[in-house]
Amino acid sequence: MRKTIYLTYLLSVFSLLPSYGGSNEKITVSGEISSVEVHSAAPLIIDTDTEYQKVIGFGGMNTKWQASTLSDNEITTLYGNGEGQLGYNVLRVRISPNGERDWKQIVGTVRKAKSLGATILATPWTPPVGLKNNHSIVQGELADTDGYAAYLKSFVRYMQNNGADIDVLSIQNEPDIDVKYESCQWSPAQIYDFVKKYGAELRAAGVKLMASEHSKFNHDFTDPLLQDEQVAANVDCIGGHIYGGGLVSYDLVAQKGKEYWMTEHYLNKAWKDKVLTSPEALRTENMAFAEELNNCMNLGFNVYIWWYLRRFYSMLGDGDGGSVRSEVTTRGYFLSHFAKYATGRIRVKATLPEGAPSGISATAYKNAEGDISVILVNSSANVMRGLKIALPFKAAKAVKVVTTSGTTPAETVKEMAQSKVKLAGGVDVDAYSVVTLLIKKP
Repeated sequence: MRKTIYLTYLLSVFSLLPSYGGSNEKITVSGEISSVEVHSAAPLIIDTDTEYQKVIGFGGMNTKWQASTLSDNEITTLYGNGEGQLGYNVLRVRISPNGERDWKQIVGTVRKAKSLGATILATPWTPPVGLKNNHSIVQGELADTDGYAAYLKSFVRYMQNNGADIDVLSIQNEPDIDVKYESCQWSPAQIYDFVKKYGAELRAAGVKLMASEHSKFNHDFTDPLLQDEQVAANVDCIGGHIYGGGLVSYDLVAQKGKEYWMTEHYLNKAWKDKVLTSPEALRTENMAFAEELNNCMNLGFNVYIWWYLRRFYSMLGDGDGGSVRSEVTTRGYFLSHFAKYATGRIRVKATLPEGAPSGISATAYKNAEGDISVILVNSSANVMRGLKIALPFKAAKAVKVVTTSGTTPAETVKEMAQSKVKLAGGVDVDAYSVVTLLIKKP
């Protein structure tokens, strides 16, 4: 029997965790509260024998419509693993309906990202107009399925021939929505029929296949694919967005041995007409984003992909909304905690003590050597003092990595500040922060 080392801890009381959701959802701004200390004999328990999903990675979307594609320097900042770089490893790009004249614009970006180890997801917003029943890039439905399958294969071949291989191919972005930009509507039956008929040949082009990137991750669009053994063999990744819904576990995906991808989300209600409404609104939304990352991991997602990587509410500023173009934001650093310290690891059970205050969440991960990373999100105004942890071993050493939210788009109070810690003495978790503990097994 293993000996578990139980330690005591001291926590501060937290304000209620702000609500979070899609870009069209309101996030409540929490006020400051006075710090009240609470004592407990129970620790945060890490159980490495209880395993969940393997984490594939984190990243975001190339910036094609907004402006120019991401530069080499920006890609290096986002996907590099050196000092001051963020360590992301998944890049999403758009498949233009205009063919090679547009495809060539993303070749350099994809090449650079792949040189740094990135996995590339390619998503179409619409088929070419000649393949649709309304002959428009907006709305309508696919009329020529043979032509569309051929078009997708031609895109994959073009990118391969130009040294910019695509790893995962999606068949449609948000097939459910009614909008006035590039789009195409599909029913669950149409997605099922397309994957059944063309899935094998698309995968034979050298890619994994994804469906269906519903805006609210409606399982009605993907359950039929998974429940049919023949069709399930034609799809590798089940993807979707979480705008107003879909942030739930999906056991059927894991049961069928498929990958569970969250492929798009963003939060930008802290601004109105690109003007920040208040410092508190930004900080609250930053923390809602960090909490969303922990939630996605706790719900079993293998991959998390943000919307535009370069935008004033994203990972790099673009010069709008008080941001500085190409500079890393608080959100960029928050995502880096997960990219650097969860990617490639298996999530394990992390149990907060019964009655733990609101405003704190935790996930834990182990690597092949048995080392543990614990990612803590403190969404409150209070420092959590002397947090102790129950481990299945006595740590050889531990390092604390801290990022604290700023109150302007161009400010992060602490970026990825590292320090050695002694776990026996407890660990402080800063207010409005993401804290990662890197725990080395003997």
